[in-house]
Amino acid sequence: MIIPVFKPYINRKDMDSVLSCLVSEKLENSQISKQLCSDICKTIGADEGFLFKEYRRAIEIVLRIIEPEAESRKNVILSPLLPLYYKLAVDKAGLKPLYVDVSPETASISYDKLNDVVSNNEGSIHSIILDSPLGNMPEITKIAELGITLIEDISNSFGASAEEKQSGSFGDYIIMNMDPDKIITAGSGTFVAVKGKKNRETLKNIVLEYDKDIFLPDLNAALAMNQVNNLEKIIKARNDIAAIYSQAVMKTKNKTFLQLNNSFFTAFPVIAESSTKEIKKYALKKGVEVSDAFSDSIINKFNIEECPEAKALNMRCIIFPLYPNIGKNNAEKIVKIISTLP
Repeated sequence: MIIPVFKPYINRKDMDSVLSCLVSEKLENSQISKQLCSDICKTIGADEGFLFKEYRRAIEIVLRIIEPEAESRKNVILSPLLPLYYKLAVDKAGLKPLYVDVSPETASISYDKLNDVVSNNEGSIHSIILDSPLGNMPEITKIAELGITLIEDISNSFGASAEEKQSGSFGDYIIMNMDPDKIITAGSGTFVAVKGKKNRETLKNIVLEYDKDIFLPDLNAALAMNQVNNLEKIIKARNDIAAIYSQAVMKTKNKTFLQLNNSFFTAFPVIAESSTKEIKKYALKKGVEVSDAFSDSIINKFNIEECPEAKALNMRCIIFPLYPNIGKNNAEKIVKIISTLP
């Protein structure tokens, strides 16, 4: 049996929660969803949150909420390693993507390069979109101090922190995808939250424009409830496995990313010095699936010449399975593969 790159971490308590929801026969977006939103908002210090079925629609709604001080503010700063959905949503909103290259050591957006872009585009910036590639948080404290509207995507970093502040505590608007490959999974769906009374009212008014079928059902929310409440345990398990993988990759000519702040990996990244195609073939022959790290990214679909570091990582970075329920035998198999990579 092949060990998949991603596998949702679902335990008995998660299944019991879903079963209780089924028995109640109240599967639509209702009390469980509200409770999950409340729990996440409390963790990140947000004022209002909703659960939507679609990641792309959630991004579009966030961009609709933002009311820039002037019409000239059309530029949205983002990393080219962000999911393609972000470019599609920015284009739909009539805004202009302004790409900033990443740090080759972390894959996170480079603060120095971002600061230069901000200085050169003063008066035209609509917002900054930040994520944490594979769980690796950027220099978010310094970026937040720039005073520009910040959209923080915590799909891969919920539970991490920087300078004792939780991931999600820095942004004015927060997005968290909960697909099976994310740190918290509801099977699908995306959580959106805002801070501030004005943003709270704007979000509520926009949500009222949509039909109920855009919201994530309670059945999905029930799956994520226990995970949110046991986040520390999930993160510790990931870190323990990642530490062993990191030792293994040091035995080869390949590299992995540095980890800034109190972050963790959602999948284990290897920056290949040889052919990624050969590495994937080698691992698969030994029963382990390996994928390109940024296959769903903007730069994987569009040629963005001004971001050479992101372009290089898109070509060279691959990911290995890393999840709490991977099992001792499977983890040992992956360690052997990583330590003997061509």
